[in-house]
Amino acid sequence: MLNILKSFVDLLIPKSCFCCQAPSKTPVCVDCKSLFNFVEKPYCEKCGYPTLYKVNSCRQCRGKRNYFNTARSLLLYEGSAKKAILSLKLESAFALADYFAHEAVSRLEADFFDTTALTYMPTTFSKKIRRPHNASELLAKSLAYYLKIPVFETLAIKKKIKDQAGLKFDERMNNLRGALKVKREFQLQGTILLVDDIYTTGATANEACKALMGKNLKVNVFTLGRTMKC
Repeated sequence: MLNILKSFVDLLIPKSCFCCQAPSKTPVCVDCKSLFNFVEKPYCEKCGYPTLYKVNSCRQCRGKRNYFNTARSLLLYEGSAKKAILSLKLESAFALADYFAHEAVSRLEADFFDTTALTYMPTTFSKKIRRPHNASELLAKSLAYYLKIPVFETLAIKKKIKDQAGLKFDERMNNLRGALKVKREFQLQGTILLVDDIYTTGATANEACKALMGKNLKVNVFTLGRTMKC
């Protein structure tokens, strides 16, 4: 309860930077933000991976069966940005989610967010026990506020899965295969935006999009961080 109350106070009056803990009126201080590597053009038009020039598909997504329409990320998952994203995952950082949502809406192309609704990756039971919240859900709800579109809980995990961290691409695919299902009460048409925290190989997002496309939806993917090693 105390952590929740502190988070709401921090949302209204941030006292320190989530990256370096220095006094700051914003969730990320000016010095730490200057160290962020925002994902900017040129990048792969399909998966959003940074490239030397504009391409329709890159070595990260070429030859793979991608079930998403387009994927974009806000930051490279490294340095100060990695610290901030981990703070969002491990703390009740409502102010940080709001900060990142505002940055995403301001920086990414407007038509990417031209969707019917938002949804987010569900979290495993073990993570629910260890962490104060689902970071993807928190970020999706912050984005929904700025975009003025609804957010729905559409996906559920139907089998036990391992933590994806540290697994190779094939291992990630096998770990997630058939692990996600769409909730029965969910009914929607058009394009939906799936929100997750980090894009590594794309296996997690791809499996979620595969399940959602069974509902005749087009799916775009937004992640806060993007790793450069796949």
